[in-house]
Amino acid sequence: MEKTYYGESFQIETPKGYLGASLHQPPDQGNGQIVVMLHGFSGNRYEVNGLFERTGGHLASLGFHVLRFDFRGCGESHGTTMDICPSAQVEDTFWAVEYAQKMPELASITGCHILGFSFGGVVATLCALERPELFKSLSIWEGPFNLGRELKKVFEPINFEQVWAQGYFESGPNKLSAQLFEELDNLEIRSRLATYSGPVLLITGDHDPIVPSDPNHKEWLSALTAATVTEKIIHGADHGFTGHEQEKQAIELTSEFLQQY
Repeated sequence: MEKTYYGESFQIETPKGYLGASLHQPPDQGNGQIVVMLHGFSGNRYEVNGLFERTGGHLASLGFHVLRFDFRGCGESHGTTMDICPSAQVEDTFWAVEYAQKMPELASITGCHILGFSFGGVVATLCALERPELFKSLSIWEGPFNLGRELKKVFEPINFEQVWAQGYFESGPNKLSAQLFEELDNLEIRSRLATYSGPVLLITGDHDPIVPSDPNHKEWLSALTAATVTEKIIHGADHGFTGHEQEKQAIELTSEFLQQY
């Protein structure tokens, strides 16, 4: 697979279909570490204005291998928006990591880190909680601590009786499954995080209208009592760090954190 700053695209085959993916490789052999990047709700592996593409390229220049992929029902992957739910995305993530571990280009990998943006931050957390031995660190970019609460705000008003009766919620041209909302109501992240002791990077923006830093940032900190937490609220950052300076801060902070661990 050719090495480029923007990564090389390929497909990950899973028991439930293919996932569109991109792999960034360092210019030399690298540091033996891979970073797996998880995009946000209904997003894709490039993320807002190419945020993930630039981050992947930068981390590769520092010696990391970087894998980013589209969850099922998103981007270039199989499925529809009805497939979007936390359990499916956790499953996709472990399939992607398992696939990567078998790639000849990644034969030298000795450590794996996971980074998630927004909804992907919650999925990354669920993955780290399920397999703490697999991930050397967890990075959460603008992640909603209470995913159900924040997502329901976006889609208000929701007639849940109708959702349960027909099995889905219609949002514009997209349909979201009743299973998604059921899972959101039963995530139980706080109690599970109480015993998580790995290193965590938590970055939020103080101008984020989708996942407000207050109360989400404080809620993450109050739950991560056993973890080694590096945290930052970036001034002026919206959802996706669309400002140049805010994006630069997020990438630099993440680079320093990953190099430390």
